[in-house]
Amino acid sequence: MGQGRWFASMAPLSFWHATFLCARATAGDVVITATAFAIAAAASRSFHWPTERRRSSLPFAIFIASGLAVTVAYEIHALAVGQWSYAETMPVIAGVGVLPILQWLLIPIAELAVFRLLWRDTPASL
Repeated sequence: MGQGRWFASMAPLSFWHATFLCARATAGDVVITATAFAIAAAASRSFHWPTERRRSSLPFAIFIASGLAVTVAYEIHALAVGQWSYAETMPVIAGVGVLPILQWLLIPIAELAVFRLLWRDTPASL
């Protein structure tokens, strides 16, 4: 909802319609995050890669890169089919909004940090 003013397609919507669309987008973001996590887990052969003592930066890079790739691809698709449109105030890079990109970069990094804090003392056998 905080990004709404940077999307021209949100302006004419009622509060509840906009809320529904944002909730649906949030569910999509959860799917992207879970998919990116699974790809990183497959690459590292461990679902515990964020908490492993001998951490490699490769799963983290795969997690961020795969999520970013899906996010950018979906943004391009959604814009092309008219699912949404950016307001003139939305900063863009190569036609893709900077805010959706930043959202993918900042929130999953914060999620991993919290995940590591919460699970750091949990045995890997769980």
